[in-house]
Amino acid sequence: MATRDQSSVFGAQLRALRLRSGLSQEALAERAGLGTAAVAALERGSRRSPYPATLGALAEALGLSPEERSSLVAAARRPILAQATAASIKQRRSRLRAPLVRLVGREADLATARALLDAPDAPARVLTIVGPGGVGKSALGLQVASELWQRFDAAWLVELAPITEPALVAETVAAALGVPDHPNHSALDRLSLFLEYTRGLLVLDNCEHVLEACGQLATRLLPECPKLRILATSREPLQVPGERVLRLAALAAPEPHDVLTVDQLCEYAAVRLFLERVHLFAPTFQLTRRNADAVAQVCARLEGIPLALELAAARLQVLSLDQLVARLDRVFAILGGGHRSAPTRQQTMRATLDWSYGLLTEPEQAVFRRLAVVAGSCELEAAEAICQADEVAVAEVLDLLARLVNKSLVLVDSGGAAARYRLLEPVRQYAEQQLAASGEEQPARARHAAWYLGLAERARPELAGPDQVAWLDRLHRERDNLRAAVRWLRERDDGDGELRLVTALARYWEARGQLNEGRRALEAALGRSPSSDVPPYRRRDALQAAGQLAHWQADLEAAQVFLEECLRLSRELNDDAGVAEALTWLGTLARRAGRYAESAATLDESTAAQRALGNSHGLARALLTSGVTATHMGDLARARSLLEESRTLFGQLGDVRFIAMTSTMLGECLAATGDVPGGSLLLAESLVGHRRVGNLGFLHFGLFALAEAAAAQARPVRAARLLGASEAVRESVGAAHALINRESRDRLVAAVLAQLAEAEFDAAVAAGYGLSADEAIDEALADLLPASGEPGTTAAAADSRQFTPREREVLALLVRGCSDRQIAEALSISAATVGVHVHHLLRKLDLHSRWQVADWARNQGYRNSVGRPPETV
Repeated sequence: MATRDQSSVFGAQLRALRLRSGLSQEALAERAGLGTAAVAALERGSRRSPYPATLGALAEALGLSPEERSSLVAAARRPILAQATAASIKQRRSRLRAPLVRLVGREADLATARALLDAPDAPARVLTIVGPGGVGKSALGLQVASELWQRFDAAWLVELAPITEPALVAETVAAALGVPDHPNHSALDRLSLFLEYTRGLLVLDNCEHVLEACGQLATRLLPECPKLRILATSREPLQVPGERVLRLAALAAPEPHDVLTVDQLCEYAAVRLFLERVHLFAPTFQLTRRNADAVAQVCARLEGIPLALELAAARLQVLSLDQLVARLDRVFAILGGGHRSAPTRQQTMRATLDWSYGLLTEPEQAVFRRLAVVAGSCELEAAEAICQADEVAVAEVLDLLARLVNKSLVLVDSGGAAARYRLLEPVRQYAEQQLAASGEEQPARARHAAWYLGLAERARPELAGPDQVAWLDRLHRERDNLRAAVRWLRERDDGDGELRLVTALARYWEARGQLNEGRRALEAALGRSPSSDVPPYRRRDALQAAGQLAHWQADLEAAQVFLEECLRLSRELNDDAGVAEALTWLGTLARRAGRYAESAATLDESTAAQRALGNSHGLARALLTSGVTATHMGDLARARSLLEESRTLFGQLGDVRFIAMTSTMLGECLAATGDVPGGSLLLAESLVGHRRVGNLGFLHFGLFALAEAAAAQARPVRAARLLGASEAVRESVGAAHALINRESRDRLVAAVLAQLAEAEFDAAVAAGYGLSADEAIDEALADLLPASGEPGTTAAAADSRQFTPREREVLALLVRGCSDRQIAEALSISAATVGVHVHHLLRKLDLHSRWQVADWARNQGYRNSVGRPPETV
């Protein structure tokens, strides 16, 4: 958290500028449109730093130069970022993967790395583990971080292997650390502010292909973040000031002609690693006097390279130890010394991989090399599409993948809903070389791009339906492959394909708050795709998507340009649906710009058009934004009618994201009419929906609206805590999502301070600010629960008296295994409302999943209390 001293830096600077201008606090407050007490509190350092709009007003009132304005903003921003960092670290101390297998033979290297990073007098600010592919750099780096992370405030692992564009390195690191997005600040700027006060350990894995970008990152962050340490793995040093390099050699191995006893052989780390990996595939294998020489030959000829040893160990599933030695001998004889320009160990790695590749059948080789185009990992369906061609049929891909997994050339992660397949990075690079040599690279990349374009276009309508959460999660898992597909289409100068793909991804980028990446991709595709090269309707769709993202970034001028061009094209095409969509967004822009009459007229036209077209989703969105405009114009009765109709339509469509958004706006409207309890329940319902979708941009608005409701109910402490939580969520997603204007916040603060002492207000806001998003939602929902008996009530002791009639109906349907959607249809309520009831049941029963609730209810006899659930369509 920011200290009073940090806040005082800003306060002292503000006071000096005011005195230089010859202004009293009262005069400055009047010029800036602020309260005198607010100016005084800022100068004292007793308030948290102001919003950007407040800073702008102060700068204008003081007549500051651009340099003075930047200095004032920097002084105000640092405490906020320090608090955001503290809140972020509170939520996630370590973002490291657990090592999958035990590290063998690296005790000395591990001790050296730990000593360099954790030296009490002069620790290394950046430590780079350097070595050839397959030597175990990543494994050692992960082990070092796993053993040291508790000495830091936080530790993060950033895997750079899937990143092929240096420009994305800083963005990737920022995303991994949870740094807020911001349209006006680079990723490096945001990282610098985020890490400035943090004792953090940043692990950058596989830097060699983006070496310059990693060096620039380290050069920028290390001087500005004095407590930060960087642990990198790379084939080359980063070449940055203060870098310490740990060169990782192969494991100690016997000489080819040594004659050793079993005990002597086991002293070599390469032998210990080989035996441990053999036991994964052949648990009964024993090192004996009879096979000791063969084991020594394998380890010696593979020169102790860990990946080579692991691949060799896997071959003992299909070869005897003597056969293994014989094959190694022939491979080395054929390959000789390899490429003289390459490091010796890299030559040996190539020989090992050539040998492994040579053991595969032709169909296995084809699948193996075609997997090289996958960025990161992929699901079976994608692998089938990419790998099928010529000698490999779609139906054969699964069996061939299974063989490659068994031979340790392909890794499989079965932890999620669907298994994902990937190649180790050194192996992927080898496969990529084989793919290029085969002449199949362009067709394979074309199949990859085509499949992921198809996936994105299949997802596009689903992102507006009842399965949108699953589809959002799926696209998130495939983000590296989707980026690779965009890049390949761009490199092939396929303007139409590129525009189709980025347009299809716009809803994903919008829903998950990845506004900068989405807008960049759309603008780049539009710039490379003149009107003559793509169908006009395709360009129209991309313009609308770009306008939507610019709107969410609060770049209203750019959004206006995009959407007016979209409207023009729609009219040229005589596309009534396109015209109606463009009008809806232009009406939204007019409202955000304060042109309410224009907004209302435009939205009336859009609403009428959508009704005539029978477009339920378009009509629901037009009604939603019309209702918001009516709320701003003070016509609350009309606003409520519009919003209720919109919410009903979205409920029928099963659009969780827009149900939650509409519930937020309707809850605020009800509270404004005086129905604060009813509005609060709707706002609570909306929080559940926003969490399900991952829409943090609207989550902060819902928390703020609940804070307003609490203030209206004379509950100032709750209001202040919710205000703090809202601000924390807003800052976590970036200023572009700031849907609450300064006037609204000032009104709420004044209302709370009228009921609460300033010190209590500050303490409550700080407490709310320290909550994670999930903690804030849980606290908001818990406060709205009906009384449920004595504290500590458990499922075993619960009885029906603690449940509402509706909750008992939900219990009965949970017993039958119904989904939220089926329960909603059976009870004629929204799926989001079902989510609220399920959340209440979990809290009352002190359980952790809906399946546990169903088991408890089944044992208690909650059956047949409602009609037959709807059939699944």
